[in-house]
Order: sequence, then structure tokens, then C-alpha cells
Amino acid sequence: MPDWVIYSVVLLVGCFAALNGVLMLVVPRVHRKFLSWMMRADSWSLPARSSPRRESEIEGRLAGLILAGMGFYFGWGAIAGLVGVKPLPESTQRPTNIGGDWFTMILGTGAIAFGVYAIARPDSLVSWSIKHQPTPREIPDSTLRAWRIGAKALGAAFVLGGLYALRVTFAHAVR
Repeated sequence: MPDWVIYSVVLLVGCFAALNGVLMLVVPRVHRKFLSWMMRADSWSLPARSSPRRESEIEGRLAGLILAGMGFYFGWGAIAGLVGVKPLPESTQRPTNIGGDWFTMILGTGAIAFGVYAIARPDSLVSWSIKHQPTPREIPDSTLRAWRIGAKALGAAFVLGGLYALRVTFAHAVR
């Protein structure tokens, strides 16, 4: 597969993540409507009888800041790849060792911890998801079962990603 296809897909995903993050950060109400429209929530759920009062939504805004940052980071990297920006030659790069890769090691360890938690307790993720729906909804049991399976799959993906991050960290330390 050509590199430009991969960079284009990463750019699209990065732009989508950045859009979601900025909406979550700046206008959470609009983001909830956007998610409801994207998920076509009316086709698989019913509106809830009571609507919980939304306050400052600091958790969602913080998540939006992180998501926007990740989206911009991946989007910028994809643009650099599309226009052909090359990294510095290996001889001019600083040597890496385990002390220089603390962030990657902490990130990998955190990803593994979250992944194990998600696999062991998928119901806690499902209940959090129910509580933080973009618009209040009553969710059918079949959807909740699918969400539990998805939470376990998400946990497995985090464990694999964390293991990969640790592998990269320790591979750099050996060089």
C-alpha cells in the first residue's frame, strides 16, 4: 500500500479527533448533539424520561483537550509525511536510553493497567458510558451486552498497545 494512502487516512482520523476534541472543549452541548447525530441514536435507543442536569463538565472538557491535542499531533505528522518532511539523519539525533524514554514507559504501563481494568471490569466502563451519553437515553439490554464485549476488546487493544510501547522503550535502551 502506498505511503500517501496511509498518511491520508491518518490525516482524516486526526482531523476527526481534533474536531471532536475542540467541540468537547469549547461547546460540549453542540458536541453531544453532533455525537447523537453521528450515532443515529434515535434508531437504537429511546429518549430517557428525565434529563440529568449538566454542570461545568470539566471531565469532558479535559478529555476534549487531550483528544484535540492527539488529533492535531497525528494530523501534523500525517501532513509532514505527505509533503515529504524527513526526520534528521540518525547521526544527528540524540542517543536514546531508558532515561530518555520515561514518557513512553509510563504511557505503556498506564495503557496496560487500564486495559487489564477494562477486561476485568467491563461493567464499570459500560455504566460510565451510560451516565455520559451525549443525550439522555434508555439503552436496550442487547446494546449493553455489545458494549461489554466492546469494553473487553478495548481493554485488549490497550494491553497490546502498552506492550508495544514498552517493547519500543526497551528496544531503544538496548541500542
